[in-house]
Amino acid sequence: MGKEYDTSLDVQDFISVHKKLIPDFVRLLRPGGSICWQVGYHVKASPVTPLDFLVLQAFQSTSQLVLRNRIIWTFGHGTHASKRFSGRHETILWFTKGLDYYFDLDSVRVPQKYPGKRFYKGPKKESGAAILWAKILETSGTYRM
Repeated sequence: MGKEYDTSLDVQDFISVHKKLIPDFVRLLRPGGSICWQVGYHVKASPVTPLDFLVLQAFQSTSQLVLRNRIIWTFGHGTHASKRFSGRHETILWFTKGLDYYFDLDSVRVPQKYPGKRFYKGPKKESGAAILWAKILETSGTYRM
């Protein structure tokens, strides 16, 4: 999509290449294996095409690859835009081959924003750690209700 390694500027070429590659992905990936596919946007003369939608449609041509997550990768660099928001993120689509797969959440877990908070809705929402954290943040000047 206009990158150094890609000579095509056409979205249809992008889709065609993916449709040709997907059978090889399925053949080479072991059962339970994962593939993470990172894509951004195609911008030509102002209209924006989110490529993750096109990749998802192409990957859905086989029932063997199952979408597990749509991960948004944000970064602080990139080309500046003057007539839209600048692209400061790309999308990673995580697929597994089949329904049985291994995922080690603890190795990638992000620490909780409010440790100890147990209720985020319902009648106990304003109890315990949630109130304590609100008071701490409010007194520090970083939180306003």
